[in-house]
Amino acid sequence: AGLKAADSVRFQAAREEAKFFDDKWQPGVQFFTSEWLPIQKFALDSIHYTFDFSNGGTNEPNFINGHTYLYRVQTKDLVGNLSPWSRIDNQGNEVKTIPDLFPAEDVPNLMIDVVKGTNATDSYMLIHWDPVNDPVSGLKEYLVFRKKGTGGTYEMVATVPAQNGASQISYQDSFASIDTSTTIYYRIGSRDHVGNCRDFDDCAWEVGARCLLGPKVKLQATTKLINGSLFTTQTKVILDWSGYDLANVIGFVALVNDSQMQVGASTTQIQVDIHEGLNRLAVKALFDDGRESLWSDTLQVWRDTTPPPPVSWVKVENDSGYQGNMHVHWSPSSDPAGVFYRIYRQQLGTGGPVLWATTSDTFWTDYYEAASLRVYQTYKYIVYPADSLGNFQMTGTWDSNYCNKPPIITHLSYDQEYSKLSINWHTPPYPDSSAVALQNLRFDVKCFQDSLPVDFIASSYYKSQSVVGDTAMWFNVEPNHDYYCVLRGVELRSGRYDSTNWAKPKLVEAKLVTDIPGVTNLYLQPQPTDTTGIFISWESYWQNSYWTAHEKKIVDFFRIIRTSDTDTLVRDFTPSSAVFTSAQFMDREDLVPLAKYTYQVIPFEVTQNEPPDSLFPETNVVATVINDTDRVFIPQIDKSQFSFHPQKGKYYFRSEQHSIRVEWRWLDNQGVVFDTSTHNTRGAQIVQVEAANNSDFLSEPSTGKYAKVKNIILDPSTWDEDTGFYHTYFRELNSPQKFNIYDGDTLFLRIKGLDRWGHDPKYPSSVKWDGVVSVILDDTPPPPISLTASSRAVTSPDSNKVDLILSWNLAIDLISGVKNYKIFLDSLKNGNYINVDSLVFIPATVKDTSFSNITISKSVAAEWRVRIVAEDWAGNQQRQNSPVCFKVLPAPKLLAIKMNSDSTITAVWSKVANSDHYYIEYVDSLQFLGNPALRISPENHRITTDTSYTWPKDYFGNKRYYFHVAAISPTHHESGWSNVDSLKGLFPGHGGVISEVEDNLQVPSTFQLCQNYPNPFPVRLSDQRIGSVETIIEYHLPSTHRVTIRIFNTLGQVVRTLVDEQKEAGIYLVRWDGRNESGQDVASGIYFYVMNAGNYRAIKKALLLR
Repeated sequence: AGLKAADSVRFQAAREEAKFFDDKWQPGVQFFTSEWLPIQKFALDSIHYTFDFSNGGTNEPNFINGHTYLYRVQTKDLVGNLSPWSRIDNQGNEVKTIPDLFPAEDVPNLMIDVVKGTNATDSYMLIHWDPVNDPVSGLKEYLVFRKKGTGGTYEMVATVPAQNGASQISYQDSFASIDTSTTIYYRIGSRDHVGNCRDFDDCAWEVGARCLLGPKVKLQATTKLINGSLFTTQTKVILDWSGYDLANVIGFVALVNDSQMQVGASTTQIQVDIHEGLNRLAVKALFDDGRESLWSDTLQVWRDTTPPPPVSWVKVENDSGYQGNMHVHWSPSSDPAGVFYRIYRQQLGTGGPVLWATTSDTFWTDYYEAASLRVYQTYKYIVYPADSLGNFQMTGTWDSNYCNKPPIITHLSYDQEYSKLSINWHTPPYPDSSAVALQNLRFDVKCFQDSLPVDFIASSYYKSQSVVGDTAMWFNVEPNHDYYCVLRGVELRSGRYDSTNWAKPKLVEAKLVTDIPGVTNLYLQPQPTDTTGIFISWESYWQNSYWTAHEKKIVDFFRIIRTSDTDTLVRDFTPSSAVFTSAQFMDREDLVPLAKYTYQVIPFEVTQNEPPDSLFPETNVVATVINDTDRVFIPQIDKSQFSFHPQKGKYYFRSEQHSIRVEWRWLDNQGVVFDTSTHNTRGAQIVQVEAANNSDFLSEPSTGKYAKVKNIILDPSTWDEDTGFYHTYFRELNSPQKFNIYDGDTLFLRIKGLDRWGHDPKYPSSVKWDGVVSVILDDTPPPPISLTASSRAVTSPDSNKVDLILSWNLAIDLISGVKNYKIFLDSLKNGNYINVDSLVFIPATVKDTSFSNITISKSVAAEWRVRIVAEDWAGNQQRQNSPVCFKVLPAPKLLAIKMNSDSTITAVWSKVANSDHYYIEYVDSLQFLGNPALRISPENHRITTDTSYTWPKDYFGNKRYYFHVAAISPTHHESGWSNVDSLKGLFPGHGGVISEVEDNLQVPSTFQLCQNYPNPFPVRLSDQRIGSVETIIEYHLPSTHRVTIRIFNTLGQVVRTLVDEQKEAGIYLVRWDGRNESGQDVASGIYFYVMNAGNYRAIKKALLLR
């Protein structure tokens, strides 16, 4: 509210006491004040002002550090009325700050002790030191830095909180964390409460001691890891601890189980004996000061040369189901190295046991296979355990049993005339896989009526019978019941009467036929006007034992009923066969074009031969059709599936495994392509496609003329949903007995359609061949071509891209000719080439062999590969062409364009690795920079191997010239353009754009931040700007430090960060182009640039005048 009438504001600061709020005191020392600042330049909720307590760098940091600064603010209205001074914040507190610019002092009395416990976790390095304090903001924590060995580097490993009142501070670094046995060095830094840090390189105190960690021992032996433990069969192993730091070591002690042995200091491996069972191995070091290291981690290794004990029992069972498998179970064995089992099988009466399977389980199934197991044959199984190290137990336990695969019921049927149930079977799966001949087998058959008991083996049955040496029998049964039959085989030869399992039950219905089945597959097809009518066809299967036994018909005639919107017509039709009836009928009576007709075909029984019961039709099939007398559709070979050469006017194709795919579409009677996705082709059900190697379609092998016709029945399998075409294939085109055509030969194709029933209709739409297509075979790709590539910076004056220029030798394809070249551009990423761009180059003539229209960005990848593939009109591609690999150079940095004291002009740029010369281009109009015409103009470019070039005095006259430069590799690949700079030759000493320069020639002795040049910037003459809006800042580093250089405005806001990284000692230049972090131009005015490097801090002022 107080700002509503205010017009301007000013800020003041005083050092230590409020009495210094008076301009009589020395400004910039005890008293600081701003000018009156217009409030309009600030956002009303954010007014800022930055005080420079260094007074432009004249006040040393020690003068500022730790002192209290008080602040106040005052406003003024338009007529000069002043507000009271305000020294409090919005919470009523006095506003004051205490600057803290330095870290705490180095810690004193840094010491180290080595505390050895029982293992790496409770053993540690004890580092302790005297505490320090930060007089201003106070110490927050200590920073523990550790270095492993003299050649290591320091890393911060821990922080220790500051402890008020403590006489000594300590830190424990465990051996487990250190994880090495060399000398460990420590330095202690610090951090105060405002973040000032003393890093390790600012610490004067350093301590070090040997870490008493034990050796890291490896085992040299043939071992196997089993369940997390090491196993071996060797009696001797080698302990190896090479790599252990031998400094101050006088020997080692090796522990082998309960025994210890001492070896010399130079020994880093020994061979030791191990016993059967678990062995424990470890090593420790002895030092010349009497100390010992910890024991190494104990290695545990099992020596196992003993096989597992034998199994105590084996049980073999034959199958309880229908499969005939043999199941083997056995008692488990045990071994520290794990157990698996080898199963041997012996067919009794043959040779010895054979290794049949291995498993880690204690059960195994020998699955029935006719080539492996034989029914009724007894098999003996022996189980031997073994361990994972190859120790085999050769004492085994065995058991035996016979294969009981049951017979298979192949047929079960009911004879209605004789009320007889017939059953047929065979021994599984063929008689010759049984160990017993058929004449030595008895088969027990049981029959159950209406239902099958769950336990049909012990349950009562309807009928039962046995038969020897036969695989068929029958029962007399009652009609109108369900019957289930089961059977088993019994072996009679041995006297043991071994029996198979019962076969899988089979069901049959003893049901009398009382109905005649209706017709099936009722088809209707209207005929074209030439043969007007509706063609009707149907079929069905009728079979009954009564009729066939007496050679009597079931069906005497068919009744065809036709109905429409106007009338009903009935006709009787006598079939030619009573068993399998396939009949057809042409209806031509009183048909009306485009009328809708519905047909039924009803079979009727004979009346003169009475069956057991009266028979009636079971179902009636109904079909409806529109009497459309239009033509059937006409097939037409689709030429678009082949490649057409417009200049030659010929079609070409490329065979797939010496075959050709022929596709066709359908035309209606108006010649319009019809959508055949519904598969309705108006009666065209069969297509004839003919292929020949001669235009007359003659097949005369003696004269080398071949032709072949294929009849294709149209169904969804011949229709390609993706293309919408029907199709077929002709194969073995190169066979001398088929087509005998090779590259450059012509294949002739033609097609015609037939009606649904396979007849050759007598109407024009189908009797003629619908067109002939000739295609030329071309399976040979164009010959290999040689590719060369170079790159050139693009025409844009400061673009980060290059043009890729390709050329290759002429590819000549003698058959279909070269159609195009496909060019692929790949970049190397993580060791692999990845395609980033591709294009198809269609030559204006077949002689075109160069192309220069690919642009690649060097920021994508440094290494590239370009490939070219020539493709002919048949689609053959030559992919054996060698690719060209190349690197795109980074663009150089144009560092300076300046007029020297002798009026010569020099351009300087950065060196680019792997380049051997540079192309610098200049012109007096920026819009022409990068124009290709400058490359042939000697007045506008220079080529040099150096990173600078000097033009003679007055070379450029009084004009402004614009410059950029590109690097060129020995393989003629150019980089992109550098940045652009300009110079008007009238003003000696004016420098151009200088990017950061790091190839320093000298090391300064002190830190220094120099005044920027030019200042003010840019340079002006008669109020005209000369050169670009840039200024150069030079700074010196006497040693390696992390450096930040930032630009601030007068409000204390960061405008731009120019440097923020680790730098080695040297002199550096950095430029500022008058833009902020977002790349936007900042307004004219005063700006401050601040450098921080370690404890060094400096501020300079720069003036920007646009």
